[in-house]
Amino acid sequence: MKRTRVIGKGNVARYMNMGRHQLCAAVLAAALLSGCGNRQENPVGSDLVTRAQGRVVELPLIPSRGGSTRFEGTFSRGFGNDSRLMVGRMSGLVFRSLFRFSLDADSLLSASGGSGAAELDILAVRILIRKRTSTRGSEVLELRRPDQAWNELDEFVDTLRHTALDLASTAIEGATAASVGDSLIQIDLPPAYLWSVARENPDAKAFDVMLQPAADARFFTSLVSRDDVLADNVNRLPEMRLTFSIDGDTRTHVAVASQDTYWAARDGPEPGMLVLATIVRLSPVFRFDLPDSIPKGATVTASELRLNYDRSQSMFGDFVFSVERINVDPASGDTTFSLVNTWQFDEQAASYAVDQSLVQGWLSGTTRNRGLALSTPVTDSRNWDVNWVVFHNPMLKLIYSTPPDP
Repeated sequence: MKRTRVIGKGNVARYMNMGRHQLCAAVLAAALLSGCGNRQENPVGSDLVTRAQGRVVELPLIPSRGGSTRFEGTFSRGFGNDSRLMVGRMSGLVFRSLFRFSLDADSLLSASGGSGAAELDILAVRILIRKRTSTRGSEVLELRRPDQAWNELDEFVDTLRHTALDLASTAIEGATAASVGDSLIQIDLPPAYLWSVARENPDAKAFDVMLQPAADARFFTSLVSRDDVLADNVNRLPEMRLTFSIDGDTRTHVAVASQDTYWAARDGPEPGMLVLATIVRLSPVFRFDLPDSIPKGATVTASELRLNYDRSQSMFGDFVFSVERINVDPASGDTTFSLVNTWQFDEQAASYAVDQSLVQGWLSGTTRNRGLALSTPVTDSRNWDVNWVVFHNPMLKLIYSTPPDP
């Protein structure tokens, strides 16, 4: 006998609901399955839900393009009345040193028991000058006599035209100058030179010598001055040793320099050489061409100047330099410089931060990329001494962020 199952009204409703849930699940599953591999974007736009952020990009170091060195002028405080003596030619700078030694022949003879200067027979004249540091480069020295008056307080610079002044001089025939080891320069003068000076100016009772680099000689030497206060230079000041004879008796008279000074003349760096210098103020100028790969609307997040320098051609202590932007007036064509950053030079530092708004202006086109210059502000006392640095291929480190995806 076949049985028939009777379903009540409540059960009918329950079964109908179950059917709806199953149908919805099936439709949802079908929709999910149909979406697999479908890359079509939501017609309302995904960015209305979330927008892709920009990327941070660090470029390879950007090399400088060309470059040159400009002469800014001279800072007169570094000329004359200085306790440091220098001689040599390096990196576009020429250094000369002047020495004065008192020599009263009559007083010298009287002290030796003689009665007249003519009876004094000068056998040899030697000047010894100590070095502060060993010579850098190939040292070739030349001796000259100044043809005009000078003293330690003279400033060998035209402060109106900002140019170094030359001093007329004449070569001393028969004079020699040579290094003895790493710490001493020995100068031998012909005795006739002293007599000629005494005849030309009998009231001076002093003779001068000028020590300078020979033509095309490339070296630099720092010398001990008469006014030096370094403890280890006691009794090692520049001195003159005069060997003379009276009635067959040979004697030696020793005198330290009564005055000394130096000055530097602008010779000009070699073409393409980038030199930053104080006193005789030299300023390197260079430019960075930014790559076209930087997208429009990019934001500079960091910029640094990398300075590679040649220690063998440089001479420096503590000094300050500024990074300056080069501007050209479109109307007059005049070139001006505006400060970007100021830093103390540190030979251990590989990079110096540059105001990122400067590079941002280049990118956005609000300022034209005319390049950068390095300068040494004379308002800082750390720049009141002779320093120079020879740079090779300055580079720019640049980090930027791309604009958000459109």
